[in-house]
Amino acid sequence: MNNHFTRTASLLLVFGLLFGCSSSLPGIYQARMNMDNEQYDKALRTINKEIEANPGNPEGYYLKGNILFELALDQSNPSNRTSFYEDMRSALMQSRDLYSDSASTMRSVKLNNIDDLLRNGWSHEYRAGLAFIQKDSLVGGMTSSEAIAHFNNAITIIPDSLQPYRHKARILYRDGNHEEAINTLTSILKQYQRPSPATLEQLAYLYQKTGNTERAIPLFEEAFKQNAENSNLAHGLVNAYIESGKHQKAVRLLDTLITRFPRVPSYRISYAGELYHLGALHLDTIRTNTQGPSGNNPAADVDSSRLTMINQHWSQAQDYYRNAREQYTIADTLRPKSAEIDYSVAVFYKNMALDHRYILSTLPPSATRSSDSTVNRYLKTAIGHLESAAQLTPENPQYWSQLYQLYSHFGMKEKAREAREKANL
Repeated sequence: MNNHFTRTASLLLVFGLLFGCSSSLPGIYQARMNMDNEQYDKALRTINKEIEANPGNPEGYYLKGNILFELALDQSNPSNRTSFYEDMRSALMQSRDLYSDSASTMRSVKLNNIDDLLRNGWSHEYRAGLAFIQKDSLVGGMTSSEAIAHFNNAITIIPDSLQPYRHKARILYRDGNHEEAINTLTSILKQYQRPSPATLEQLAYLYQKTGNTERAIPLFEEAFKQNAENSNLAHGLVNAYIESGKHQKAVRLLDTLITRFPRVPSYRISYAGELYHLGALHLDTIRTNTQGPSGNNPAADVDSSRLTMINQHWSQAQDYYRNAREQYTIADTLRPKSAEIDYSVAVFYKNMALDHRYILSTLPPSATRSSDSTVNRYLKTAIGHLESAAQLTPENPQYWSQLYQLYSHFGMKEKAREAREKANL
């Protein structure tokens, strides 16, 4: 008898506990029933009342997050989902805080469930936006604004996820919204002390393309410091140095790249161009110091004290020019035929000839080893590269116009006539 009573009491006790748990949180049970019947608005009203009655129960907030996720997905326009995702994240963060402070044996499981729900929502929106970028045939007529809305939703769900920011900025830049693209990426810098090289490069590229090269340079430098093997970063940094007039820095970086990648012709061609520029700076110094009161440059006005200084600058210019010629010569043996590169080499030799002609007209014969034969040799080298460029791209009038000038200089009348016709002069 006693044994029977004990077993009966135990059964009643278990039933009482189960019934007590269910009856003490009827709102959660009812909200789940509403969800099962896809009555999400009703489920949300029910769970809000439950949370108001039991604000310390993490399960209520977790269930609210699930309900809001379903309500978000019910919105066909992704822009209309954002407010639901904001409330969803807020509810799930509240649930996380409460579970983190609890001693429940299910604590780690519940925290994982919260993370899973956030990741699921993020993945749904991120993949939808990514499909637009990848031109997935399944997304049909999605617009760029809808793709951006998907990425905004992903950012709302997990604000510190980098990829949605980068893809959103990519679409904005493509659509001409450059400032908004920059603002999107700069918001990442506020969240991360050490953004990835890819993010830094993308932001630097946007600054460079919008004419703000000075702001691009430190970003390229930091990205290159983190990933010095990345050739795109090297190219971007070199170009930024060149555009901002930091030619010494460009030369140092290009020298490093040539040592590391000796068979990449583009590095040598850029290097040669920068070496020429540095040589031209010395020539500008010579011009400044030989300029007469009337703007003329008579050799007789160059006194002996200035002549020494001028000779030093000319010698340094010659060293830069000589190195530049060597780089162009090596690059010529490495590269496939290219009209653009041939033209850049031709311009280099033509400029070299003009520089030497200036020196011949400015300084006494004893002050320089330059001669008319040196000038003509450079001009004829320029002709060879221009002819190669014109052969590769005969429809480009610029090549023929340059050839017309040089042919005329050497009295090559028939060739000059033909080049003039092709240049439409």
